[in-house]
Amino acid sequence: MDKKVKQAEDSIKASDPSYVKARSERIKLGLDLQGGMRVVLEVNTSKLINKVAKNPDEVFKKVIEESDKEAALSEESVVNIFARKLSQRGIRMSRYFGSVKMTTVR
Repeated sequence: MDKKVKQAEDSIKASDPSYVKARSERIKLGLDLQGGMRVVLEVNTSKLINKVAKNPDEVFKKVIEESDKEAALSEESVVNIFARKLSQRGIRMSRYFGSVKMTTVR
């Protein structure tokens, strides 16, 4: 169909009140029903660890950097490597992330 003919047809339809009403009442399909899309979100775990840490010092920065490099070469997660490296140095995770205390609600 010629482009000008298509534009004329569209403008005629747009001026018809019944067409406008029908378009406004149709079911609007979300992206998942229109053909969809796939979104993959990835978290930079070492940056997240760095962001949630309280008072990171030079030791912390060195350990997270080492953990990042090691994780790039292995299948082990940055979190596991980071925890292991802190443990090897005798440093508790609570030093940088606080501790979780259970309380009972009455």
